[in-house]
Amino acid sequence: MRLTNLSLKREACYSLGLPLDVLSGYVQSIELSIPWSRLGSEPVMLNLDGVYLVVGPRTQQGIDEHGQHTWSWARKRARIEREWRGAQLRREALGADAPDGEPATHSTRDSLTLVRKIVNNVQLSLTNLHVRYEDATLSSAPFAAGVTLAGLSAFTTDQSGNRLFSVDPSVQFKRLELKALAVYHHCACDKMLDPSIPMHEMAEWLRSLIPTESAANGAHLVIDPVSAAVRACLRSDTLALQQRAPRTATELSLSAVSVSLSEPQLRDGVRAFEYFLAEAECADDGCGESAAPARPLGSVVQAPRAWWRYAVLRVVRESRRACGWRLHAGFFEERRTMRLRYIELYKRSQARGKPLSESELTELQQLEHSALSVEDVVHFRSRAQLQLHAEGGGHERGDGAARDERAQTWWGWVTGAEVAEVPKAVDVGGEIALTPEQRAMLSALLAPPEESAAAAAAGEAEAEYVEHELKVSLDAVSIALVEHHSAAVVSAGDVAPEHQEIAQMAVRRLHVCIAKRCAGLRGEGSLGTLELVDCAAAEGMLGRELIRPASTLRSSDPGVACEPQWRFRLVQSPPGRCEDYELSLTCAAPLEIVHNAPLLQR
Repeated sequence: MRLTNLSLKREACYSLGLPLDVLSGYVQSIELSIPWSRLGSEPVMLNLDGVYLVVGPRTQQGIDEHGQHTWSWARKRARIEREWRGAQLRREALGADAPDGEPATHSTRDSLTLVRKIVNNVQLSLTNLHVRYEDATLSSAPFAAGVTLAGLSAFTTDQSGNRLFSVDPSVQFKRLELKALAVYHHCACDKMLDPSIPMHEMAEWLRSLIPTESAANGAHLVIDPVSAAVRACLRSDTLALQQRAPRTATELSLSAVSVSLSEPQLRDGVRAFEYFLAEAECADDGCGESAAPARPLGSVVQAPRAWWRYAVLRVVRESRRACGWRLHAGFFEERRTMRLRYIELYKRSQARGKPLSESELTELQQLEHSALSVEDVVHFRSRAQLQLHAEGGGHERGDGAARDERAQTWWGWVTGAEVAEVPKAVDVGGEIALTPEQRAMLSALLAPPEESAAAAAAGEAEAEYVEHELKVSLDAVSIALVEHHSAAVVSAGDVAPEHQEIAQMAVRRLHVCIAKRCAGLRGEGSLGTLELVDCAAAEGMLGRELIRPASTLRSSDPGVACEPQWRFRLVQSPPGRCEDYELSLTCAAPLEIVHNAPLLQR
């Protein structure tokens, strides 16, 4: 099956809670290959080619009242679904929703096994991904930033890393490969998206901006194209406990990462971050209150009236919140009425009782959208779910089993319905008097046994059990501060470079291991060398190398790896300890630090 030339809606980012509009979204082709006759031996393949997405701030295109309503409701609905799904998972983990129905048949188990086998071996391939953010209002000049990816592939492998169709559900080996992942930021961008151009021309333009490792446009790149490989081992709970191995073990390997950042890029990034924080703060939380006033864009000098209105509305809102203005006369009665009405409508929406009409569906959505908060919706749904289980117990477990669990009522006594005998309390005729010997024996039986050394060691080993593990290996990381300037003619035939490096920090041989234990998090790793260089200073000048390892750690042979200079360890203590975290940092050799006043002043 193959689909081509697909477009995305403007509201696609609303459910993610992002204050963004899709200016243009385009998927060139989606191809799904299903081997119907060999589903149990060959993988299902999903190939995507040419995924292009251009987004911008929600306020850039202008938004009307209907658009504001759509954005706030989509944002709140997504949060309700996340909270409700989390509540269901927590209840299932506690065993509150254990299935009481009939055991699964042989055919049902075979179907579930086949579906799990198909899902575990799905292969994903993605080529030419470009996500671009364009902004013409937040900063002093229009800018564009984006993430590009030349290729991505995910597939199932064996323990050695070779492609394999896995039939063992207890352990799965996965591999993810990234090719030419890059991040760019174009300050004072003079070429923005033209909404009037056709989709195929927009796709070709965005495809041409995807850099490769061989030919990269380094003028605006923040992170140069880098390739990475991720290996993951997924074990079932039973196998992980038997082998005392992590349920999820992930390894990330990167050869080299180069980061370049300039002052205009940092300024644009900070302003975009402030915009996202302001939108998140001013979003309607759905507690029956009006939406918080939106923070004006621009400075106070540019829009004084908008800033005065924003300040007055914020003061009034905070004053009402501080005075508890929601607790008006009849507040609890209204809340009780809404609770009962919502539980009734929600129970009927779950195919129990009379179906909901159009007006009742609208009423249910109105309660979730404006009258109730997210926490209230999740709480009322939980109460409705408990009532459904109580009311439908006889239907789900059989009428006879349900009657056996109930005590005999007056209606059962009149009609002569048979019920199971309910154990009654035994009357012992008042208080029982115990002798001192009996009291001592009872105290000894009720007292907890003394914890032996073996039991203490077993409990400590259980607390140290690693559930999930992540390992990251970086050969080299380079972070440079650059200064962009326009090309200028220096002399006849010579042109100045577009950017000049001010300072560069290099990190080599970084290894990090993060483990999620039963007792808490544990992170440890090592760092080979840390260097900071003033690129403007001349070679051999005092102060050019601000931070460098001692001469004892330097190796004349670049192929010989030295001992790591830094070792660090962070351990989260289990509950009940006096300290929450334990941090240790070890330096193997002296570190040479030179004070460079001109660079710090610059």
